[in-house]
Amino acid sequence: MWAKLSRLILQNRILIILFFIVSTVFMGYHAKNLKLSYAGSKILPLTDSVFIKYNTFKKAFGEDGNVMVLGIQSAEIYKKENISERHRHRYEFNNAYKSEFEKAGMICSGINVASNLVEIIELKSHKWYIGVQFHPEYSSTVINPHPLFISFIQAAIQK
Repeated sequence: MWAKLSRLILQNRILIILFFIVSTVFMGYHAKNLKLSYAGSKILPLTDSVFIKYNTFKKAFGEDGNVMVLGIQSAEIYKKENISERHRHRYEFNNAYKSEFEKAGMICSGINVASNLVEIIELKSHKWYIGVQFHPEYSSTVINPHPLFISFIQAAIQK
């Protein structure tokens, strides 16, 4: 069966390639007329408890991206005191354990001022150890890499 299928594909490869090219052009042509809407986001009724909690959260903390206050070497990496990065995780640092982590040598160097959540951590004992709750790769390009990547490469070269 697989031999027959592979033979069929090889015998008709030009037609198959043309089919994919034509369908890609067709989809691309019609995609320009596509209009997206957020109508699907109104699926929950306005009285639903989850919807009410979500709107309360949005009023308290705003939309995506909040201001973070930096300290230690992260400020040197970013070359500014306040940065704005989009928090992209469902898990957060539990502030109840913050003092214990700091006693063990971890520095909470990026704090979200709106929610008091730890966004960036560093280790005192390590030359370059930074953990973040956002994705720097999403705001990076080949020509304009995120400051964390530049700092990491510089630390690796110095070692």
